[in-house]
Amino acid sequence: MATARTRHGAGNPARMAGLCGEVPTWTGKPYIADDGGAMTIVLRHRRIAFAGYAVVLTVATHWPNLEISVGPIPRPDIVLHVACFGLLTVVMAFAELFRRQALALSHVMLCWLAATAWSGVDELSQGLPGINRWVMWSDFGANVLGVTLAAVVLAIVGMVRRRRASRSPLGRG
Repeated sequence: MATARTRHGAGNPARMAGLCGEVPTWTGKPYIADDGGAMTIVLRHRRIAFAGYAVVLTVATHWPNLEISVGPIPRPDIVLHVACFGLLTVVMAFAELFRRQALALSHVMLCWLAATAWSGVDELSQGLPGINRWVMWSDFGANVLGVTLAAVVLAIVGMVRRRRASRSPLGRG
């Protein structure tokens, strides 16, 4: 079980000696922390970043009477929908909310499903009384486009990393 590198940096002697949890690889196996289940500091920071971004995105999409205008462009908010929900998918994937590694295909698919559902609920909830926002299919379509583009990029990067890892002499990336 010796390896030159782990997912979070240089090799850990305890891991290399097989004294603690599984050494994560880019094969999609769940990550098991050294101390029997506590999150690593890096993972904790990723999850805090995800929670913060989720709050900011939700507040921004529900801000009453918000209007965005950029010169002659009729609907500049569509580009923002694609970008913001694409970023939500990326941040969600790297937060590893589903206890799988960020670039594992099954994890990317779960993130796509969760972010798509989130965008639907987000768009529908804008029609609640007092928010004074429009619920539009075009906004939902832009949300799903952003989520899908991000998921495709994550899946491709994950496949490339797994392919490179399988070709390396140590069998790891």
